[in-house]
Amino acid sequence: MGRLDRVMRPFARRASAPILAQLDQRFEALSARFEMHTVNLAEHQAQLRDETIRQIINEVRANSAFLADSTVALDRVNARRSDLTHAAVRPLVHTARAAFEAQTAVIVVGHVDPILIDELVTDGHSVNVVEPAVDYPLPPEVVVSAVAISRFHGPAEPVWLVVWVVRAQPSPANFAAVRAWMHVGGSCIVATPDKLSDVHGFTEADRREYARVEGGRFSRLDGRAVAIGPDADLFVHHLVAT
Repeated sequence: MGRLDRVMRPFARRASAPILAQLDQRFEALSARFEMHTVNLAEHQAQLRDETIRQIINEVRANSAFLADSTVALDRVNARRSDLTHAAVRPLVHTARAAFEAQTAVIVVGHVDPILIDELVTDGHSVNVVEPAVDYPLPPEVVVSAVAISRFHGPAEPVWLVVWVVRAQPSPANFAAVRAWMHVGGSCIVATPDKLSDVHGFTEADRREYARVEGGRFSRLDGRAVAIGPDADLFVHHLVAT
């Protein structure tokens, strides 16, 4: 059988050559189809990837525009609310600072009143803003400290006047920090939506109560009994450091 196999092997190769050629052609055609489909598939994937990325970008842009518009709207609301609040605060601030020498240092805390700051800077006072609630463009002379009240170590020398407008009842820790910035006998003008009580380190020299009226403005209650009149929406306290 070995000799017969060696004799018949050339004939078998010649007989199988056409079949192998056909198989090679089929394999080449199949390979060409795979390559074509691979290219098409890559193109489809790239197209889908581009469309997906483009859709994500459009969504991000839309959300960014919405967030930007919302931020601007909220800033305007906060600015208007602060302006209306400070319109009630300014008279007591000017009354308090009239008792001190000109060009004394002043600290403004929380909601910033740009009008009041311009007046203080114009009159020669050095102003330091601590933890501003709204980012206003301020004069270059103003020093802005964005740190929390409890982390602000205060100026080099104690100050005679602090103006503090808040949206909620201040914490005892923040009151203690503010007191540490001040001279004994200095004034702290605090505006709050609720009446302050049991404030350590201060005595109350004056308190003015205001009710919100049409247009969001504040009208002073002028000592009328709250029980028979409108409820107070804003309390402006003149505290003296002890």
